[in-house]
Amino acid sequence: MIQKVTTSLTGDGYWTVEGLPAYVRLRIAGMQQGSHNFFVNDQEANKRVASWGGGKALDDLLLPDEKAPGIRVIKKADKGMLTGVSGLITHDTGKPLIMRSGDAPLVFAYAPGLVALAHMTTQDVLSGMPRRFVEQIAKEASLADVNFIVGPGIQACHYPYKWTVMFKLPGSVQFKGGKVLLDVPGAICRQLKRAGVRDAQITYIDECMYHSGKYFSQRRRNAEGDTKIQGNGGLIELLERH
Repeated sequence: MIQKVTTSLTGDGYWTVEGLPAYVRLRIAGMQQGSHNFFVNDQEANKRVASWGGGKALDDLLLPDEKAPGIRVIKKADKGMLTGVSGLITHDTGKPLIMRSGDAPLVFAYAPGLVALAHMTTQDVLSGMPRRFVEQIAKEASLADVNFIVGPGIQACHYPYKWTVMFKLPGSVQFKGGKVLLDVPGAICRQLKRAGVRDAQITYIDECMYHSGKYFSQRRRNAEGDTKIQGNGGLIELLERH
């Protein structure tokens, strides 16, 4: 059975998943005007983002293109903006992978000697990106050793979608008030399983971006004018190799 969890606060004020192995560090934050800011054009915010990666300079951090479907294995020398890439994999310590998000789920992965991170929009899921993410990771590590963490993301309770999605993502839709509601994180979990990942290897952060209060949601901002939180960020870092 897939494990469902909620995030807990770290000592430095970010959200994480408990029970992770000592070789991996994971951070999630709803970025605010203040201590949890995350804007690439705001130098003070950039310093805070750099602090996620152990104080590394901004120029050494990776800024992927969250709207592109590519998946790339990152090397020590890689830095700056990565075009055409919204999935990152690395074997290197001291190379934190950071991804921004609005309502779309983040997908983290880790195994001894490897961490990975991807931003998956509805279109990414419709195009099979979860499967491609698994296939690329399987080239870098034994898939049986890899654990995946899905979410947080917008859930079906606040995500009406086109009715045709029921034919493309069967099992991932709900019906309420004459609307088709799409469960994007659930669809990602199903595609991971079809790609060969066992239930026991998947952890699902069962928190909706819209109503959890911890994170930014573009849909909540559009509906309620909420400007306190300006975006989300996720980080995963390999701390030591085994």
